[in-house]
Amino acid sequence: MISGIEATRIDPAISPKPEARIRLVDVHLAFGPQRVLRGVNLEIFSGETLVVVGRSGEGKSVLLKVIDGILKPDKGEVWVEDQRIDTLPPRALNEFRRRIAMVFQGAALFDSMTVEENVAFPYRERRLLADKSIRERVVENLRRVHLVDPGVLRKKPAELSGGMKKRVGVARALSMEPEIILWDEPTTGLDPVTADAINDLILEVQQSTHATSVVVTHDMASVFKVGNRVAMLNQGVIVYTGTVEETRETENAMVSQFVQGRAQGPLTEGLPVG
Repeated sequence: MISGIEATRIDPAISPKPEARIRLVDVHLAFGPQRVLRGVNLEIFSGETLVVVGRSGEGKSVLLKVIDGILKPDKGEVWVEDQRIDTLPPRALNEFRRRIAMVFQGAALFDSMTVEENVAFPYRERRLLADKSIRERVVENLRRVHLVDPGVLRKKPAELSGGMKKRVGVARALSMEPEIILWDEPTTGLDPVTADAINDLILEVQQSTHATSVVVTHDMASVFKVGNRVAMLNQGVIVYTGTVEETRETENAMVSQFVQGRAQGPLTEGLPVG
C-alpha cells in the first residue's frame, strides 16, 4: 500500500479556473410527493475529486445516479462536457455511460459470480477482448487494488470481507477504463484501518487514471484526505462549495457544525452529532 498520499490540490490563487466537466443546472427530482432534489446547481471540474456531504436522506446517492444517467431529473439539465445526457435516448445513453463508473456503497457484486467473473463482466459485456486477454486484465486490475492472491479469483462475494468487496468493486470499475468515477459511501461499514486503506486506494486510482471523481461520504476523515473540493447538499439544494482548506476554516455555521460533528444551535437540527 502506498503511504503518505495526499490529493492534488487546486489552488485558485495561482491557477486559472478549471474547466467544468460536469454541470447540473437547476436539477429537480421527486419520488411521488417526496421532493429530493429541489434545484441543484453544481459544477465539477475536470480531473478533480469533489466530495459531497450532507445529512442522511438528503439525496446524495440520488445525485450520483442523476450524474450517471440512472435517474432522469424531472426538471433541469445534466451536462457532461458538451453533451446533455438527460435528454439522450436509451441506446445513446447506454453507450455514453460506458465512460462513467459507479462504485456502489455495498460494492453491488453479483453474488452468483466469482471475483474473476465480476471483474471480467464489463469486458465480456462489450465483447472486445479474447478470454485470455480478459483474464490478464482482470488480474492486473485486482493487482491495482492490492488483491494479489490468485485464490481470490475463485471466491464468491459471500466469502470476502467488507474491505475486499470494496476493492473488487473498484477493480470492476477500473475494467470500464472510466473517465468519470462516482463513489457512493466508499468507507461506510468499515473499521477505521480498512476505511483509511480505501481512502488511500481512492487516491491511487485518482493518480493513475486522472479521472473526474465525485465521492459521497459522511466520513470527514475521508473528505479531508481524498477531496479537492467539498459541496454540501441540504434540503435538496447545494448550499456550499469550497476547497478542502476553505472547508476546514469556514465560518458557515452549518458546514462548520457538520465538519466538527456536534450540535451548536438550531442550524444543526437533524445533522449528525457525536
